[in-house]
Amino acid sequence: SEYYGTLTDLPSESVLMDLSLTISAPIIVHFYRRDFVRCQRMTEALGMLARRWPSVRVVEVEATRAPFLTAKWA
Repeated sequence: SEYYGTLTDLPSESVLMDLSLTISAPIIVHFYRRDFVRCQRMTEALGMLARRWPSVRVVEVEATRAPFLTAKWA
């Protein structure tokens, strides 16, 4: 798929939920905050991992756009 091998920023938690139900490949999810330096570093690292492991889907979603999931997994 066109999204494998890249870090994809998802627009909402509903898109993430739909994605998790429709793919069979492993998926890495990063919940981030734009103003956190550690999150920026993680985004860079995940981008490198996505290129290195194209069979794994690597996505991120801003924590404020996924309130249910961030509260559930916090």
